[in-house]
Amino acid sequence: MKLKAFLRVFRDKRAVTPVLSNVLLMVIAVGAMSVAATAAYLISNNLHDTMGERLIIEDLWFKPSGEISVYLRNTGKVDLEISAVYVNHTLASFTELELPIG
Repeated sequence: MKLKAFLRVFRDKRAVTPVLSNVLLMVIAVGAMSVAATAAYLISNNLHDTMGERLIIEDLWFKPSGEISVYLRNTGKVDLEISAVYVNHTLASFTELELPIG
């Protein structure tokens, strides 16, 4: 007798459809919010690192040979890597440099 009542509940589609649609809607909403929260975290984390960069050019020396010497200081919160130097909008040759904090 109990088996017949149990099977009758599963044959009645009127109660199952709203429940499944609500569950599906909740899964989609939670998934969308988790994607949005992850994107916001990544964007704010990258922005925080970028805001921590601070480079000061302390001094420049122009030598008669055409060479330019530059004294740099990193006063930011993160280490810096100098990967390109431009002089008058032209890429200049230089030795790559990593500046630690301080």
